[in-house]
Amino acid sequence: MSKLFVTVLGVNKYSDCIYYQGDKSFRTPFIQEALINLLYQVKDEDKILDIDYKYKLQDFDMKILLTEKALKINYYGENKLKSILEKYNITPELVIIPEGKTSDELWDIFDKVSKTIDETANKLNSDKNTLDVNIDITHSLRNIPMQIVVAMNYLTLFNNINLEGIYYGAFELGEFHIDDNLFTCNKSTLDLLYDNPNTDNNLLNKLKSITCSKDLDIDSKNEILRKCMDYRGCTIKHAPICNLYTYYDLLKWTNAINSFIKCGNTEEINELTRLKKDQAFKSDDKAYIEDMKLVSYVVESLDKFTNCINTCRGMYDTKKAKNPQNSIKSAYNILSKDLHTLDKNITIMKPLKNLFKLVENKIKPFESENVLDIGIATINWCIDYNLYQQAYTALDETLKTLLCIKLRLSENSYTNREDISNAILAGAYYTNAFDVVVQEDLSDHYKNIIYNSIDILIKEKDFYNFVKKVKAYRNDLNHFGFNKSVAIKYSDLSKKLNSLRDDLIKYSKSDSLWNQIKDLNQ
Repeated sequence: MSKLFVTVLGVNKYSDCIYYQGDKSFRTPFIQEALINLLYQVKDEDKILDIDYKYKLQDFDMKILLTEKALKINYYGENKLKSILEKYNITPELVIIPEGKTSDELWDIFDKVSKTIDETANKLNSDKNTLDVNIDITHSLRNIPMQIVVAMNYLTLFNNINLEGIYYGAFELGEFHIDDNLFTCNKSTLDLLYDNPNTDNNLLNKLKSITCSKDLDIDSKNEILRKCMDYRGCTIKHAPICNLYTYYDLLKWTNAINSFIKCGNTEEINELTRLKKDQAFKSDDKAYIEDMKLVSYVVESLDKFTNCINTCRGMYDTKKAKNPQNSIKSAYNILSKDLHTLDKNITIMKPLKNLFKLVENKIKPFESENVLDIGIATINWCIDYNLYQQAYTALDETLKTLLCIKLRLSENSYTNREDISNAILAGAYYTNAFDVVVQEDLSDHYKNIIYNSIDILIKEKDFYNFVKKVKAYRNDLNHFGFNKSVAIKYSDLSKKLNSLRDDLIKYSKSDSLWNQIKDLNQ
């Protein structure tokens, strides 16, 4: 058994009603009967029960939440729910709940709702099997829908549960229509109308003359309705069945997006997207399918973007790093484009627009075409999400980018970054850095740049102290704490990160220091 139907039975007197959803409908005083036919009917039309010509149903568990009062009023007795369910050979499990008058009773209801679903899920005894749950809240106490939604969120952490629908039979929103049974029965039923002086008897006589044909046109039926002022016995309510699952679905999307915004983690949103994409393609809703395609493109791009940050793919060269898996900036460009497409074209899942706007706002610092800005944006991102190793790696490499830009050297050149920039930064450790580090195959021009830069920067103790800290912390992390010196405390690594980021920004905005070096190199 992998299907569960949970419903709530109340204490009101339920009137005969035609409940409908789309082009499907079912006549009954009990919404439960309508739902089991609409949800669990076997599609093979040859499989019909002998009793009342009802279609055969799929196998499913049914559990009814009800108070002791509801049990007496609406479950036991002639033409009550128990007798109706027996026609389908359904024996539900009854879960007696309190009325919810106190906090303890409310918690008791929550526990019983949770246990009701959890017990069935545990019977599956396999992670490969999913319990598909449908819930009816039509006759529930006002607190129960909230408790059910919370319980479902809660239980999905422990079991493989799929909520298929939350249904509400909106009887109060129904409209009265002429009862079609009136036109398919004998003379005695029509006699109900003769007692009304406002009834057009000529019309009724005409109706009798055609033996109350069910093929009577709709205009004639409506004419009876207009000319008969007393509708009792002649009309029946048609009430829609609303599936509130969309709102639960939105809650799941909200949680997934919030998980990303708060933690920078795409795992939850990836999992939800895969699930919803599968559901969309199993449905016949073309608009839903197209919406999920748009969402899938965005989530896939978002995953590549975050993975680029997590693996420190900082280089941005339009010629070498067009692949979004190799460059944070390239990944951002594609993600930004996909977000724009989703915003313009999504149709039925419009609430997701605002949720993905939060994603768009979060990644906005990566909009710049300046590699230095991208480096700083990456550091800020890593600080926000406690990615300390990635932050220090980005900080160290952005230092090289800073030097290249300030010295008017291409920041994408390996020679500029690893030979020239490293040699300049080595001045923080060695007073004779020029003699020790400079490669013999460098041109005199580049050697002069290194020499002049070190000559100026070595006098700027604050800058080189900043460089020393960045290098020390980065090396400590990347060498797993196996340094010659005592390993740095992880608390210090996190505490110092913000101030080092601020120093980097300060030096990136400074002109006086770098102008001195430029003047020497002219």
